[in-house]
Amino acid sequence: MYDNLILFNNILKKRVTVESASQDKIITHIDGSFLINMFSSVLSLMESNVNEVNELNVFPVPDGDTGTNMYLTIQSVTQDLEKIEGDIDLNKVTDIIAKSALMGARGNSGVILSQFLGGISKVFSRDTVIDLNLFIDALEVGAQEARKAVANPVEGTMLTVLTDVAMSISNQKDTSTNFVDLFDLIYKSAFKSVEETPTKLQILADAGVVDSGGAGLVVIFDAWLRFVKDNKVFNEIVIPLEWGKKRNQDAIDDFFVSVDHEEYGFCTQFVVIGDNLDVDTLRDNLSQMADSCVVVGDLDRVQVHVHTSDSDSVITYSKTIGEVIQIRIQDMDKQKDEFRETLKKPSKVDMVNESKVSVIPVVLGDGMSDVFRDLGVFDVCLMKKTMNPSVAELNDIVELVPGSDVILLPNNKNVIPVAEAVAKLSKKNIKVLPTITMPQGITAMVGFDREKDLLANFEEMEQLFDELLTVEIHTASRNVEFNGVNVKEGDIIAVTKEEILTNGEDVYSTVINMFSQIDLDDYDIITFYRGSILDEEECEGIVAKLHGMFPDLEFETVEGGQPNNHLIISLE
Repeated sequence: MYDNLILFNNILKKRVTVESASQDKIITHIDGSFLINMFSSVLSLMESNVNEVNELNVFPVPDGDTGTNMYLTIQSVTQDLEKIEGDIDLNKVTDIIAKSALMGARGNSGVILSQFLGGISKVFSRDTVIDLNLFIDALEVGAQEARKAVANPVEGTMLTVLTDVAMSISNQKDTSTNFVDLFDLIYKSAFKSVEETPTKLQILADAGVVDSGGAGLVVIFDAWLRFVKDNKVFNEIVIPLEWGKKRNQDAIDDFFVSVDHEEYGFCTQFVVIGDNLDVDTLRDNLSQMADSCVVVGDLDRVQVHVHTSDSDSVITYSKTIGEVIQIRIQDMDKQKDEFRETLKKPSKVDMVNESKVSVIPVVLGDGMSDVFRDLGVFDVCLMKKTMNPSVAELNDIVELVPGSDVILLPNNKNVIPVAEAVAKLSKKNIKVLPTITMPQGITAMVGFDREKDLLANFEEMEQLFDELLTVEIHTASRNVEFNGVNVKEGDIIAVTKEEILTNGEDVYSTVINMFSQIDLDDYDIITFYRGSILDEEECEGIVAKLHGMFPDLEFETVEGGQPNNHLIISLE
């Protein structure tokens, strides 16, 4: 956390454009440097409150948390703003904010936030500095752009908060004289709107929480206010409610930035996994071996992109650092073919290359990845801990497709807006099949025909995936009463379509109870995708018990490897 504080203070020494703080400070204009500092302030305060915002997620399944998604979006912006060299003009800053927010957006909250930031940036770019009237106009446009990003806007969410804030300051045009006062009004309006979200969305009232995305906005506006008042960064927890026991923030995966394609050599991409990886050393050494070197990651996972005439040497060296996985080489000749033979893993490259349409699913778990690869997808967007890809990560894989027609399988409701953003961003013809579970994506692939065109495949796959019932077995991350089911933190819960079917003390009893509640007359085949946190012997015991209870049903078990649930069960 304190890395951002050090970074911010260094920036501040170079770029601060206002006098030292006082209660009577008057700020009437914001330039590019000041705007950068505002976003750096947001990053620090958001980092301090990620877990508090995450705790507000209504559904007690720790996947794609709102606070993490919003933090990563802001982080993407601030990282790119720090790369600005020379004169810091407002147009350059706003252009980076808009583009970086989009490329770094993750999940629903990240995409909505990116559209809001894109909207305000578009208005900011009208002038060389931002005055109060321009800022008021920008928030109105930002709220409108955010709402446009959602096909079916729901009130009582962060969309409502943005709209309420924009309306609350609309009458300040030509009357407001100080950004300190304006930001104070913005913060108070957002705070009030968030507190009212349970009155507008019943699910929030039932869960006893406010909207998590709205709470994230309160943190952002609070950071802006604190910076204009005191001209410094803060890192304390500012969410003023009791959230219960905090859970640890998931490790954050950095993402690739897009790189231009070179006319010769091998575009080589892979992931290195291990313990205590030294990202800087790997980057320095690879940059001496290859061009266009992009190496980003953390202590246990590093993503690599290089352009080289000798992929073998690059990968051989990387294997001395850790395990090399997800290898992909673009524009390969005979040397590439010989190299691929050394990978010693099943490949459907020929079938995929001959296909008229390329399918790319978002996947969690090595076993699930293998299932999709066996079904003939072009490649998978394999996530590490949650179904939470950024626009940039998914777009990077899309850009590797040799053809122009692509079908994306989000396999999670939070990934759908990310996939749709990629479809808008890319020059390729992209269809997003709105699968919300991985089994839905697998079923859709049954209808895929590599000889058919994009529309024919999309229509056939669309008819299949929605006929499937998917149930996930999770450990509840907090206490909640949901649809009459009283859940305690640590309970095992059976979840489908954002409903909790039942809960229990262990996986065995929960699954058995779940099957007793489902009308099985419409189903013939039950598939268990075992997560990495469930013992294989326990899974086999559950399946054996169910087979005895329902001898007419066909049961299958697949090692899914998904890390965030015990089981994914599909009924078809």
